[in-house]
Amino acid sequence: MSLLRPMVVDSGFYTITNMGSRTRIDLERGSKRDGTKVVGWAPHEPTHSGYLNQVWEIRPSKNEGCYTIVNAKTGTYLEAVVDSVDDSGVQVTCSKACEDKPSSQEWYLCGPPETAEYLGSCGIVHRDAASRLLLDLAGGSSTNGTKIQILHVFDFIGSVTELLWLIKPAEYSKPGSQLAVDTMPGDPGAIQKSA
Repeated sequence: MSLLRPMVVDSGFYTITNMGSRTRIDLERGSKRDGTKVVGWAPHEPTHSGYLNQVWEIRPSKNEGCYTIVNAKTGTYLEAVVDSVDDSGVQVTCSKACEDKPSSQEWYLCGPPETAEYLGSCGIVHRDAASRLLLDLAGGSSTNGTKIQILHVFDFIGSVTELLWLIKPAEYSKPGSQLAVDTMPGDPGAIQKSA
């Protein structure tokens, strides 16, 4: 499977849902402590106290084509601290902005094969280690608390959908903002192909 076609996402607040399990990327217990685990969890409604654990601000980083993914509740950054492609299986966490190694918190959003089966989804690829490490829901499990990890493409043996994510606008407005970003009924996804 090629996940090398760059995609463009407008800056904003999103939920990120695994295409296979339909669970969301969730900041465990909504903790702002550095190194807090990121896990798969059943979707929360916007009125649920844990909803913001599943809302992420996606914005371009300083490196062209890369994004940072920041939790709306804590302001901590989705990260994977890796030194090489041998770090496949590393737990994804959240921490405050990293000045020493910002690439650990930078991600490419890449399109899947152009088939109707995968329409609207993307692979989330870590910037380090030659971009061969993808965000993966361990075993594609729908169990709450499932590990979200970085997986080398050559280590992948499961269903392709555990590597694919649906990025949808969240029902959330930043404090002090006048407008909320709402999910549009029938919206195939927020992702746009780059020009």
